[in-house]
Parts: sequence; structure tokens; C-alpha cells
Amino acid sequence: MEHYSFRFRKVVEAHSLEYDPELLEFLLKRYKKENRPLRCSEPRDLIHRCLDISRYLNQPMGLSRDLLELAWINYFGIEKTANN
Repeated sequence: MEHYSFRFRKVVEAHSLEYDPELLEFLLKRYKKENRPLRCSEPRDLIHRCLDISRYLNQPMGLSRDLLELAWINYFGIEKTANN
């Protein structure tokens, strides 16, 4: 988890975005909830998806819980349930 957290922060800073530890915590809870392993490329991929979504929607570049949620669904798909 330390390495993932480090990578997340570095990617945020590399794009001159504001680092919010609550957003990292939100992602870590999603990983745990869906029993997904932490992969070191995923902070970059998820943040890049947030930036792509912001560009597409013509919004200021930044990170938010809503953007991360949308990026997560776009990247991983919908959470598996007992019905699917």
C-alpha cells in the first residue's frame, strides 16, 4: 500500500494537481471492497482518465471523488455482484 500511495501522490504532483489524502483513501477503500490487488500503474492510469474526462467535459483539470468514481468504472467496469 505504501508504494501505491507514493505513486498516487507523485502522479498528482507531476500534473500540478492538488493532493488530497481523502481521495487516496477513497480509492484504497474501493480496492478493498472489490478485493482488487494494488498495481503500481493504476494510480497513473486512473488519474490520466480523470484528466481525459475533464478535458472531454471542458472542465478545469483536477481530481474529485466523482471524477475518480467515473474513472474507476471506466477503467475496471462495474463492481461484480452475486447477480453478474
